[in-house]
Amino acid sequence: MAMTRTALAIGSVLLLSGLGVYGLSSQQSPREPVSLAEAAPAAAEDDASNPQTPPPAAAPRNPRDARAMLPAATAPLGRISLVRQSWKRGGMGSQALATFTVHNRNRFPIKDLEIRCAFRSDDGSYRTERRRVLPDTVRRRKTFTDTLVGHVNLNATYGKCSLLGASRA
Repeated sequence: MAMTRTALAIGSVLLLSGLGVYGLSSQQSPREPVSLAEAAPAAAEDDASNPQTPPPAAAPRNPRDARAMLPAATAPLGRISLVRQSWKRGGMGSQALATFTVHNRNRFPIKDLEIRCAFRSDDGSYRTERRRVLPDTVRRRKTFTDTLVGHVNLNATYGKCSLLGASRA
């Protein structure tokens, strides 16, 4: 009875350690790592033989073609600007509320303005950046007052917002 308990204990230790019956053989060779240079030709052959794989898209050579590939709904940012920016704290001092005016010099209204506001402390050690999408439509000029930007570091003293993107309304 003691012999079976000992054999059972040794067998369970071997199985739990991952050796099992096959781990004790001397003919087992360790796996060698495969470099990326060796694996790349095999992957290329697999892609070429697979009819489900689409061909790679060629980059346009003409700048006009590159502009045509952009989504038609994006508005040019060169004619949109943020002016008269200011910010204050809200929510017990941890929230940033920004006030700014958007000027749209395009001949069409814009919507879904994406802004990024960056805040920093006097010595520059604390930095916070927040992004926000404003779903409102702007025809020529619109002032956004006390727009919640998000949490900001309590040591932040300076803040500035910039326009990242907009779409055509």
